[in-house]
Amino acid sequence: MGLLGDQVQRVRSLIPVSALPGLARKRVDALYQDDAFRTSQEAEMQFLLENTERAPEIPELSRAYTEFALLRGYRRWHPRHLTRQPIDGLEWLTTKRDPDRGILLSFLHHAQYDGMFSSLGP
Repeated sequence: MGLLGDQVQRVRSLIPVSALPGLARKRVDALYQDDAFRTSQEAEMQFLLENTERAPEIPELSRAYTEFALLRGYRRWHPRHLTRQPIDGLEWLTTKRDPDRGILLSFLHHAQYDGMFSSLGP
């Protein structure tokens, strides 16, 4: 990363994790003022949900997903926060298996799953 990239990362890391949800909401409010952006987001959600019982919720769900995606990206500014998630049953990985054998982990959305594998490390 260049000097400018390092500076941007430094500034981003100064924003507390607790402020990120509000920051994401404000950004979505601004983005949704753009009709083309809002229409494209709703079209993507419509593709997923138009034939389901949740079809009437498409505008609200598309906005919520946009906020989730922004917040997910913002949380990446704080890798220590993402990589210190509690994982139930983790002791099994270090005490009840052969350490010379590999292991396959399968999961479905472990909280903020971007940090899951780093959370498994010592």
